[in-house]
Amino acid sequence: MFFFKKILFLFFLFLANTYHSQLISPELISTSGSSFLNANSIVEFSIGEIAIETHVSSSIVTQGFHQPGLKGTDNLQELNIGVIIYPNPSSNEINISFSKEINCNIKIFSLNGSVVIKDAVKGKKHLTYNVDHLNPSIYYLSIENKNKKNVYEITLY
Repeated sequence: MFFFKKILFLFFLFLANTYHSQLISPELISTSGSSFLNANSIVEFSIGEIAIETHVSSSIVTQGFHQPGLKGTDNLQELNIGVIIYPNPSSNEINISFSKEINCNIKIFSLNGSVVIKDAVKGKKHLTYNVDHLNPSIYYLSIENKNKKNVYEITLY
């Protein structure tokens, strides 16, 4: 009888642990990469080995990019405006000159996709950004106005 109670106790203990594991949300397990979240989607990526698990009703283990709810747009057009970015490469500041005054959103992204500088521009023809606080690397400068967007590569040393 004691042996039966012990087995029954272990069985219920196993069930309790299984129940709690069902509450874990999907996750990316990796040695490198990142996750980005906005109002419409979550993007998780890695470099190297990856495992994505869903503990709701089944487990999914994949290699490569796995993003079931990703939404994107393909109707972006290039800005119809002249843009000069100088000096490039730079160590302390980036200047942006437009051929005419513009209203736009400026973002500078690091290589891992983090936004390091963000600015809403209203009626400007020239901008200067201090970048001496950023690590030497390659960055991407995005200039966006409504559904039009240009992206430029800048190098900081």
